[in-house]
This record gives sequence, structure tokens and C-alpha cells, in this order.
Amino acid sequence: DTVQNIMKKIRENLFIQFLSFILLLLLIVTTVFTMNQYNAKKITRNNTLQLNENVLTQLIGKMDEMFISMQNLMSSVAYNPVVYAYYKEEEKRPLMQDDLKDVLINTLITDDYISGIELYNMEGNKLLGVGKKYTSTVSPEDINTIVYSEQILSDDGDNVKYAIYYPIYDLKNVQYFTKLGICVFYLSVENITDFLNEVRITDHTYLYVIDKELNLLAQNSIAKEDQDFLQNLEKIKDRYYVSEMKIDRNGWTIISYVPITELLQGLDFLNKEMKMLYIFSIGILVLLVYFCYKAVINPLHQIDLFVKRNSTHTDERMDYKSRNEIGTLARNLNRMLDERDTMNREIQDSQKKIYETQLAKKQMEILAYRNQINPHFLYNTLDAISALALMEENEKCFQMIQALGNFYKNSLNSGLDYISVEDEIGCIESYITILNTRYEKQISGTL
Repeated sequence: DTVQNIMKKIRENLFIQFLSFILLLLLIVTTVFTMNQYNAKKITRNNTLQLNENVLTQLIGKMDEMFISMQNLMSSVAYNPVVYAYYKEEEKRPLMQDDLKDVLINTLITDDYISGIELYNMEGNKLLGVGKKYTSTVSPEDINTIVYSEQILSDDGDNVKYAIYYPIYDLKNVQYFTKLGICVFYLSVENITDFLNEVRITDHTYLYVIDKELNLLAQNSIAKEDQDFLQNLEKIKDRYYVSEMKIDRNGWTIISYVPITELLQGLDFLNKEMKMLYIFSIGILVLLVYFCYKAVINPLHQIDLFVKRNSTHTDERMDYKSRNEIGTLARNLNRMLDERDTMNREIQDSQKKIYETQLAKKQMEILAYRNQINPHFLYNTLDAISALALMEENEKCFQMIQALGNFYKNSLNSGLDYISVEDEIGCIESYITILNTRYEKQISGTL
């Protein structure tokens, strides 16, 4: 019943219908705003995660390029004629040592990633080295292809490096896989840090490079400034989106920690614009409600009150100055009321004329009746008076003459349309007096 009453009120009230429509529009706008917010957050999050994947892929690509460049340098060193002669002609090594050192130094300064180069024979003895001094613990017998080492400390213990071992084969020997020794390149991880600092995912994304033994190789500047991050990682890892990519070439892994709060980075401006648009839409709806109330609902309500009031105040007219459709309706209503009043006056005039015509007709009929009064009554009365006079009954004669005069005076009514009840009673009494005189008081009447 309550629902039916509410629906009935909505159907019967134009303002409630319009307000319901506005509330429906507001609900639609709110739904669209919420969906846009959700979709914008989802798209921004996916874009940020995709950016993170792209950055990691880019870093992997740069490191691959670095390793390929170093591999090419190692190949050029391993099969340089001076290096080959140095390995093959042991008796001439003292004479060739300067030439060999020049080859190694030129290679060292060619690439910033290389911090040192060393040559070892098959017994594991160092033949020559340039750059920082390191101590390699790998046996040349175990190096049959390019190998990436674990962490190696320099002899002064200050710098952590990684060695890349490259076998040197005697290509001129009929036994193709005869090894002459190994070439060792020491990689400087500081340049990897430069790679990490060159890319940016969000303002507070931590980037790390670890080796296959989970040793930390490099980190970006943000991670370097927050040395406690890794120590507290177990407590705060739920706040970060973690992504890992492995370098297949050497087993290194690049790890990124993106704050979940920054996955929506760049959405603040869009949120402000959407909120401004939402507030603007609400303002437009409020103005629409106000405009429709002032321009439509309230004028129609005033017209309704005027129509109800006009039943008792027929001379009242609406004073509506607007030239819109509501104003036209009000003017047409005033015109209709004017026409109604004119028609009522014409009807009243017609009714008055009809009444006057009917009254004149009645008066003519009454006049005709008066003219057609039965003369026998008069003759009989006069005969009776004559008889009384002969009999000298003067008192009765006087009374009869007086009654006859009163009777005709009231019957003819002196030409008036109406007579009083008293006069009518008097007329009846006069009539009875005349009859009793004639018929010896045989008639009686009670009034």
C-alpha cells in the first residue's frame, strides 16, 4: 500500500515526476563517473605495469648489448695475432710483452664496462694483466666456452667485480679444440648502476640487479638512498608490486619494486578533471531543477490556484508577463474567462428579456381576466341593493354597498401586480358579506 501511495503521488504530481527524472539523471551521471574512475584506475595501473615490463626489457636489452660488445672484444683479443704469437712462441715472450700490453690496454680503454684484462695459460698461471688486479680462482681446464663468474673482490678489497672467462683455442692446429689458455675480462658493475638510473618507472621505484647467487650487483639511486628497504622488505612487501626478469646469458636477475600507491601515478590530474566535470554536471542539474520549477512548475501551480480561486472571485484575472508558452496559456485562460463572463451576461440579459416577456404576458392575461369579470355578480348585487333600498333597510344597504366597493377595489387591485394577504382576506370577507346579505346568512367562512 505504501508503494502504491508513493506511485500515485508521483503520477499525480508533475514536480515529483520531474524531480524523479533529475534524480535518475544524477544516478546515471554518478554511475558513469564511478565507472570512468574505475576504468581510468585500471588502465593507468595496467599502463604503469606495462611500462615497468618495458623498462625491465629495455634494461635486459642494454645488458645484452653490453655482454655482446664484451664478447666481441674478448674474441678480438683472444684471436689477435700478437696474443696468438705470445702463446705459441714462449721464447719470444719478453720481446712481445710490450706489444701485448698495448693490445690489452687499447682494448681496455675501448669499453668503459671493462675494469681489467688478464691472460692465463693452461696451468692457471697469469701471463699478463692490465687494469685493476684481481685473483682468479677458475681453472682454465674448466673453461670450454664463455663463462660468467660469481663475485670477485679486487686485491685491495674495495671493488666487487665479475669475471668473464673466454677460452683461447689454437685455430691453426689440426686438433681444433686445442686450448692455449683463457682470457679474463673483469666487468665493472658501476656502469650497470648508470643503466638503472637512466630509466624511470615511478618516483619511488626500487631497481636491483642480483646475480645467480642472490648477491646484490647494482641498484638505482633511489634504492641506494634507502639502504633499509631490503632489510624491511618482509614487512612492507605487500605495499609493492614486484616484477622480475632474468638475463639468460649469465643468470642475473633484474628486480623492480613499484609502490602500489604509485601504480596510479598521473591519475590525480584526470581525477581532478573528472571531479570538476561531475560537480559541473550536478550544478547543471540543480540549475535545471531551479529553472523548471520557476519557469514551469510554479507557474502551473499558480494557474491551478487561480482556477480554484476563480470560482468565487470571477472578476480576478492572472497577471503573468512572460511571453513564453506558460504566458500564452495564462493569457488564453484570461481570454476564456472574459468570454465566459460575456456569455454569462448575454445569458442573463436573454433570461431577463424572457422573464420580462413572460411577465408582460401574465399581466396581459390578468388584465384580460379583470376585463372579463362576470357581470352577473355585479347585476345581482345591484338588484339586492335596490331591494334593500325599497325595503328601507338602510344599514344593510350601506354594508352591502361598502362590501361591494371593497371587493372590486381588491379584485381590480388598483392596477397593481401584487396585493397583501390582509387585503386579500378583506376581499374574501367582503364577498362573504355580500352573499350572506343576499342569501339570508346561509354562507359562513372561517379564516
